[in-house]
Amino acid sequence: WNVTTGSEEVVVAVFDTGILLDHEDLADNIWHNPLERPGDANGDGYPGQQGLDDDGDAQRQMQHRDPYTGAWKYEIPGNRIDDDGDGIIDETGVDFGDEDVMLADYDQDGQSHVVRGWSMNWRAGTNEYYEVVDPEDRAMAAADDDENGLIDDLNGWCFGCWDADVNEHQYHGTHVAGTVGAVGDNGYGIAGVAWKVRLMAISLMNADDKALTTSARIVKAMEYALDQGARISCQSWTGSVGSGIMLEMMRSGMEANHLFVTAAGNEARDIDVIPAYPAAYAKVLPNVVAVAASDHDGRLAPFSSFGDETVLLAAPGVDILSTVPDETRPDGGPGEPGRLLPGFGTYALMSGTSMAAPHVAGAAALLWSLAPGAGYDVIVEALGQGTRRDPALDGWVKSGGHLDVGRSVQALNRLWLRFDGAAGSGQQTNCLLAADAEVVFNLLVNDPPALRSGNYLATVRLTDETTALGVPVALTVTPAALARVESLAVAGDTD
Repeated sequence: WNVTTGSEEVVVAVFDTGILLDHEDLADNIWHNPLERPGDANGDGYPGQQGLDDDGDAQRQMQHRDPYTGAWKYEIPGNRIDDDGDGIIDETGVDFGDEDVMLADYDQDGQSHVVRGWSMNWRAGTNEYYEVVDPEDRAMAAADDDENGLIDDLNGWCFGCWDADVNEHQYHGTHVAGTVGAVGDNGYGIAGVAWKVRLMAISLMNADDKALTTSARIVKAMEYALDQGARISCQSWTGSVGSGIMLEMMRSGMEANHLFVTAAGNEARDIDVIPAYPAAYAKVLPNVVAVAASDHDGRLAPFSSFGDETVLLAAPGVDILSTVPDETRPDGGPGEPGRLLPGFGTYALMSGTSMAAPHVAGAAALLWSLAPGAGYDVIVEALGQGTRRDPALDGWVKSGGHLDVGRSVQALNRLWLRFDGAAGSGQQTNCLLAADAEVVFNLLVNDPPALRSGNYLATVRLTDETTALGVPVALTVTPAALARVESLAVAGDTD
């Protein structure tokens, strides 16, 4: 934390039971959808801003540019005439180019918002297009400011209930969120691994609050997180059955430079042999990290699943103190969550690989705050190289070690800055100087070139028996230059 406490630019999507949004230790780090505001923000009854192509993927709506005169023609709704000449009669301003708006079933009645119909004009010998609008969907769509088919997704979305209520359904998600990113240095409760971060709430609970939703909806949730720019997702849940479409969606996260941090599971089994999903995808996808749980003594927790081909590392997962809602316990059911009470939340101890995974998600957020342009592969390598090796974990996790954020920061530095020792010495990490001696050494920077654009920090330390001097080194990698036209030759007047 002397190096970094995180960045508000890094978004971590918490796939869980929701988050208590107004918890005293979480509220300031909750993600807010920058394109969404409560209700119909401009009061016009349309998603986005009526008459404008809000998402930039189609022509302006309810008006059409005449290709011959260049003049704009406008639609007069309700007169059964194609006033603007775009082939659609009486369009209402819905962006037909935006499939999320057009195909969204806002009221979940099985009827999409808008379908595009057509009829034959026998007299003119042409086809005419018109809108068929589900009136209930139309009324609800007005509040979908960012035109993504989800109304008022201000802080995330509940993909089980299919609504914007992402407030905690139980307690689990709030506990996970606190470990990732409870606000640090604020005088309350705890500090998350990342003091500064943005927590996106992705609720996977069904309406009965007793079970996760379907794989298909979890995949939609992953797509949402990628579309909204989340850099990391914390998946503190497991299932015994894989999903081909989930595998492909997680694979697409590689293009989005997204890292999935997953819990290995609490079945104390080898998931190399008996897979638990989505953690098992770490075996085949480089942007998936599976995490086991360690106990107070640094041993693998008795309940933790493992796998030296699948699970990268272990992180604390026993008696973890983190944020939870205020709650009562029902009579006769000690330890079971009861009715959630209003308030600013409280704190509780929980155990599981669900508690270990958010430690790694928070660590990844810290690393990305130092190197915003780094690829997920750089972050994963830093996490793996930075582990604190422990013979007790050999054969249980791939790295044979525990999460060590400080070492991972150092490993992140090593990935771009290499000390080549004194000239001709062959030393790769350090060199010794005699008193009053001089030496020439080399620092190899970004060699070979492999870094994404961004800012990278390191420290070269000079020490003797009594003194240590740190020399900061900074590297800024700029995006690749665009092609530039030096000259333009016209070969003929038909070019």
